Amino acid sequence: MYVPAIFFGSSKEVRSRCRPLINQFLKGTSWQEIMNSQELINTQEHPGLIVLHGPDPMIDAYGSNFHCYRLWEQIREKRLWDKMTVDLEDEVFNTSLQYDWGVLGLIAESNSPWVWHRENLYSIEDWTRKRYIPMITACLEHWDTFQAEGKRFSNGSARGEDLWALINSLKYVLANVGVPKSLLQAPMLPSEGLKALVPPEIIP
Repeated sequence: MYVPAIFFGSSKEVRSRCRPLINQFLKGTSWQEIMNSQELINTQEHPGLIVLHGPDPMIDAYGSNFHCYRLWEQIREKRLWDKMTVDLEDEVFNTSLQYDWGVLGLIAESNSPWVWHRENLYSIEDWTRKRYIPMITACLEHWDTFQAEGKRFSNGSARGEDLWALINSLKYVLANVGVPKSLLQAPMLPSEGLKALVPPEIIP
């Protein structure tokens, strides 16, 4: 999988590299332009874990890793989030789903708030169309790419796991479209893969 070079390093380094991108966006640069401008590197050609939650000093003690959650997590920090309109938020979310590394960033446990149902603003039907279905569709498209990384994903542990084995925002989404808890808690996906879990009325 190819991800932005700025994601590779210590948690602190990645955080500092992401901040200018968010500032560019808030000053008027499109999220598409920001994502297209990133230099990508192949995860298979670099050691380290693909980290989706943190920061954890223990992770940094083992060397450089891919901190793929940082960009979307930082946008949601209060001082930045207060500057986000609904349209800007939708732009970030929908554009990110066009890229496998963008999907991965939104799957991260740290970024679950991007898909939390806002009951005061949207009905469950509207939120399903706005967030759940696009997230599921993008995950189905890119899941083979994530699976190919094997036991390399981490939510803060120095030991890698398969992506499905971790707590992540996709499981929250699937739970909210009716997938039974027992299936979401299973250590492995069914032999038929991720699509076997998706209710047919959601993704025919």
